[in-house]
Amino acid sequence: MGKKMVMNDTRTDLGIYMPVFINGGVERVISNLISAFIAQGMKVDLVLNQGGQSSMLKRLPPEVEIIDLKANQFFKYLPKLISYLREKRPKTLLAAVHKAPEIAIIAKYLAMVSTRVVISEQTNLSLDIKIGNPLGNQMKSNL
Repeated sequence: MGKKMVMNDTRTDLGIYMPVFINGGVERVISNLISAFIAQGMKVDLVLNQGGQSSMLKRLPPEVEIIDLKANQFFKYLPKLISYLREKRPKTLLAAVHKAPEIAIIAKYLAMVSTRVVISEQTNLSLDIKIGNPLGNQMKSNL
């Protein structure tokens, strides 16, 4: 893939946790955020349960450290995420994509670190409304 998948020992300003990094819209948003944070001089880690071979990974700035937990099951990636939090002690952990926020919150408390967890939950509102998802319909009525 071209980028190292190992942890170094300098403190991270921001860890971004996602289960996988594919070629989707959320990944484009995260990629843009990573570039903007690095341009501001922040040290950024991208923490993935499975690194994968997404072409978007190759387009990330070289300054981002990609941490591949190399795990595909909860009881395998949770301990590895806890270890990451204890070793790197990021000031903030941004959790994006469905289920990542819950996992990040559990890991933060089990790691007993002062890392601030910020969650980002993305949805496709027009699709939710189209398929009749109750949350989508409720949001539509509030627009």
